Amino acid sequence: MSVRYLITHEMAEGYEKPTRNLLERSLRAGDLFIDVGAHWGIFTMQAVTHPAGNIMAIGIEAETSNASILFRNVTSQGLTQVAQVVCCACAGSNELMPLVTNTSMGHSLNGAGLKGYINGPVKWVAAMRLDDIIRRFPASANRRIILKIDAEGAEPEILAGAEALLASGRVVLIIWERGLAFDSDPERQAMFDMLAMLTGRGYTHVRPPEHCVDGELLPFVPEQPYLGNVYSYRAPA
Repeated sequence: MSVRYLITHEMAEGYEKPTRNLLERSLRAGDLFIDVGAHWGIFTMQAVTHPAGNIMAIGIEAETSNASILFRNVTSQGLTQVAQVVCCACAGSNELMPLVTNTSMGHSLNGAGLKGYINGPVKWVAAMRLDDIIRRFPASANRRIILKIDAEGAEPEILAGAEALLASGRVVLIIWERGLAFDSDPERQAMFDMLAMLTGRGYTHVRPPEHCVDGELLPFVPEQPYLGNVYSYRAPA
């Protein structure tokens, strides 16, 4: 199912075209791209092969089969010097957590993003705070950061584990998904709390016209019935 979804969209307008185009415009030489929920590495590979050059990527993927494909894609293209693969989940604390599976896409910690259509067994995976993961890669220090999170409702918790990273002022763009998980509490309230926290740190929130339709970016209004990626950006001081 997920393979068909990827191929169908890539052969049409391109998989997640608005976000791919945004990354193409936003990445700069010397950047660090952090890809939480990297799946097979479409965005990780885009970052490290960007024509700006000298871009480092850390692809973080909790599901072991996906992480293996991601690692194979990185190694087969000779990109191990610029792309690192981390096989774990991201969370607000370092612990063992249940990952509810759903084809090769849509895996969700605690099943938050699979309300009403959970159709796979649970895998227990190691989860780490993003702050602690990044400390393992000293070569990433001082780089400007673009952070992409596709975690099926775990975005607020992931950002709670990235407090030092956000406080550093290096994260200029956060790409996250407003998915079905945020339709009801407690995840809905967590999304509002996350937005308030980011706004307090100077971030502005916008979105494309539709998830897969590129065009002029619109203000993201969380009360509106939009599903898709949201771009939270911080203007330079």
